[in-house]
Amino acid sequence: MKRYSITHFDTKTRGGFQIKRMQIAWQPDEQTSHALLFENPNHINLIPLILEEAGYELSEDSVF
Repeated sequence: MKRYSITHFDTKTRGGFQIKRMQIAWQPDEQTSHALLFENPNHINLIPLILEEAGYELSEDSVF
């Protein structure tokens, strides 16, 4: 069961701008989970492609 999810983590205001932070989480097995937080949406497009190439499937729910 290798799966990953992308969820909205929070929104911060910095210098008058709102910044959405997204969490990409992946779970290689039942006992292990990993997560990264991103503010730059460009990274959000790259990581899922890498995970899919590694055999992960997108989950509708958070993997945590």
